[in-house]
Amino acid sequence: MRLQTTKEIESVMKFYHYIVDRFGRVAVRTVECPSAVWDSARAVFEQICDHLLIETGWIHTLVELAKKENDKASENFLQWFVRDQVEKEATANRTLGMVKKAGDSQPALLMLDRELAKHRAPGPFDAPRERQSEKPLRFDVD
Repeated sequence: MRLQTTKEIESVMKFYHYIVDRFGRVAVRTVECPSAVWDSARAVFEQICDHLLIETGWIHTLVELAKKENDKASENFLQWFVRDQVEKEATANRTLGMVKKAGDSQPALLMLDRELAKHRAPGPFDAPRERQSEKPLRFDVD
């Protein structure tokens, strides 16, 4: 969780610096916190997947606004976030699939947690990963 939180803060700062660099004014507003109480690991990842779809909609709205305003620089800037969302959604959906396979098995969930902790997610200033011939994360529950 700490790694993901750091990545999200870095993403926000990427927006902040872009706006300041373009002589814009940044207004910080309160954001409603999502639920922090879940009945299961599955419920956590279902909420994550649902929220990522909302975020994707926000990013697409910004892209459309940049197109409407003929703001090529912002449109280009936002493409990083478009690609990043595709990767985030894919990762969250794969993880949800593994959590579904694990079910309520505490040993399986512990193994999944340990396996996920081994994978360093790219930071917001890294280029979104291109499809490579890397080994996919596998988690099989008997």
